[in-house]
Amino acid sequence: MKPVYIVESGMKFGPYSKDECFSIEKSKTYEEIQQNIKMAEFMLLRSQQLWIIEAKSSTPRPETQPNFDIFIEEVREKLSNALSLGLALCLKRHPNDILPKFPT
Repeated sequence: MKPVYIVESGMKFGPYSKDECFSIEKSKTYEEIQQNIKMAEFMLLRSQQLWIIEAKSSTPRPETQPNFDIFIEEVREKLSNALSLGLALCLKRHPNDILPKFPT
């Protein structure tokens, strides 16, 4: 199977198998709910683990960024929203998308 690469924020992630990668931002479910919803880029399902990936080309340092707490809160919100979406997809609450199956 052809490997999948994901390019976000000037970074290239992969290679991944198509069967283990779910691009949240390209999903039909996210297209329907995206207005005012902050979201991570993609989910990776590997070895009985769920990885939620948020790509940032730069991260401020706490001592040099006056709004560092706001930055961290935005990342937390994206990860939390992605986890909630992933759980909803596992529970089949959004029939437009299907998560890859965890490898056994």
